[in-house]
Amino acid sequence: MFRIKNIKKYFVFMLMIFSVNNIFSQKISVPIDVQLELVPKILTLNKNFTNLIKKPDIHIGIIFSSLVKSSASIKDKIMKYVSDKKIFVRDKRLIFIPLDIAKIKDLQKQFQRDDLQSIYITPLRAYNIEIISKICKEEKIISFSSVSDYLKDKISIGFELVNSKVKIAINISSAKEEGANFSSHLLKIAEIRG
Repeated sequence: MFRIKNIKKYFVFMLMIFSVNNIFSQKISVPIDVQLELVPKILTLNKNFTNLIKKPDIHIGIIFSSLVKSSASIKDKIMKYVSDKKIFVRDKRLIFIPLDIAKIKDLQKQFQRDDLQSIYITPLRAYNIEIISKICKEEKIISFSSVSDYLKDKISIGFELVNSKVKIAINISSAKEEGANFSSHLLKIAEIRG
């Protein structure tokens, strides 16, 4: 009887370790600068994107957590990358707005205040990504992520490295709910999910 209890404890412990490893295994296989080169091109291939723009600039929220070192690090890389460049989509300048999810009380109101047309999600350990996805659908905000696994949580666009080639992955049902209508050209070259 003592042995069985120890075995049960061992399996519970291993399950906990496995769960923790899943939380920390949010790998980013595609370099951030490559992803940021693709984001404006993908936005250009959304036939509905110009209908979603309410101001002269396109506001993209960078969703990160100051409590997660890798998340804050990626946000810093993005902000450094965009500080040296002026990035445009159809004569509209892309403005990147860092949003620390650890300090925001009402995410939906924050998205509305910043007038976001798109978001880019960094690795957010132990955060329910579907909350962000739901807001994106309600507000018609196109969602990208550096973590392609987030497509399972209804984020629209991710990036993967497959056989040393960069692949764009699209959760097509989520993208449609967020108001996107991507060109057939993009859909032919993308990995379609959902």
